[in-house]
Amino acid sequence: MMRGWLTTWGIDLAAMPQSHAPGCGMVSSAELAALNDAEGNAADRLYLELMITHHEGAIAMARTEADSGQSSYAMDFAQGIMSSQQREIDVMRTMLTPDITVNTSPSC
Repeated sequence: MMRGWLTTWGIDLAAMPQSHAPGCGMVSSAELAALNDAEGNAADRLYLELMITHHEGAIAMARTEADSGQSSYAMDFAQGIMSSQQREIDVMRTMLTPDITVNTSPSC
């Protein structure tokens, strides 16, 4: 959908950055390595903490679009991102208890 908007707006997709700038909630290589090395509850906690930060970055980027965008479609989409990502953050925060345990048994 977003690529379609860019094409419609005459923006060259090949000229677009292929990744986000550092920050913006993106996980660093060092954080990924720490997550890879973590085990048990520590891994679960770190995963949730990194995902919360990642979602907060998405909200910040969406807020920029919602506040100053030019396309009503993109601005509405940004509002939806902010709402859904905040709901997911709220759920993940409830999971961050001192004795965090996550069911790792397969569900299928």
